[in-house]
Amino acid sequence: GEFEFYETHPGLTRFKNSTSNNAESLREWFVFRALQIDNISGQYQNAAWLIEYGIANNVPNLLQTQHDIWFLQTMVEDIASSNSGLIGICEVEKLNSLQRIKYILEGVVVANFFDRFRNYILPILDYSEACKEGNKLDLMREFMLETARDNLPLCQVLFQRCFVDKFYILDDVSMTTLAKECIYSSQTPAQLPNAFSIFECIPKSDPEQLNQLETVLKSASILQNYSIFLCPNEILDHQKGEEQEVRLLILRLAHKLANQRIFPPQNLWEQLL
Repeated sequence: GEFEFYETHPGLTRFKNSTSNNAESLREWFVFRALQIDNISGQYQNAAWLIEYGIANNVPNLLQTQHDIWFLQTMVEDIASSNSGLIGICEVEKLNSLQRIKYILEGVVVANFFDRFRNYILPILDYSEACKEGNKLDLMREFMLETARDNLPLCQVLFQRCFVDKFYILDDVSMTTLAKECIYSSQTPAQLPNAFSIFECIPKSDPEQLNQLETVLKSASILQNYSIFLCPNEILDHQKGEEQEVRLLILRLAHKLANQRIFPPQNLWEQLL
């Protein structure tokens, strides 16, 4: 009977004769059963149908669980992540938006980055802002700067889509600021061509604001021509530093040229300074 049922299912006892807040108790039951279905059988599709049924019948506050199940389904069916077998709805609940984006980026390459961004990362950004977890632009900035450190080509893809295809996720001011920050976040001198490509995508509504960045990129390019490899942020640090730091950089280049018996054009030093 009823007594035996609750004795064998102690997890459901809290729902018995709950009258303090019927709507909240109903929400808790739907979430409890969805997690139970996934934990016992791994049938997250059935958990998704249960949550959708609750939403269709006006059970409140089920959108977070629906979003969690969508993310799990994305990882298993679309991303086919090597980590997806270790994730259930309970584990997904513990992930913040940035952690979810990192899972989405697993194994991403230039060819499929934009599709992943548009289909999977953008919904995470939108949901994060809608549920007041964080500002969409702030979250996007956080993952873009982290990506730019070692994989600036991925950032280049997004900026080029914004510039060429008018994929409007950023206004001109935000795009300019983020593009500059991504370029300066790069920790790999070999990514200098990508930095130039991103620079070309920046709206030129305020050329004076971009003069310093353009000078930095040109200086980095000149130095690379003579086998001195520095990231844009290192060039910027030298420019902002004391006169002694600039002198040491020039001496480094002069020694390199002398050892290689290279005779640079007369305007080389002027270009660097």
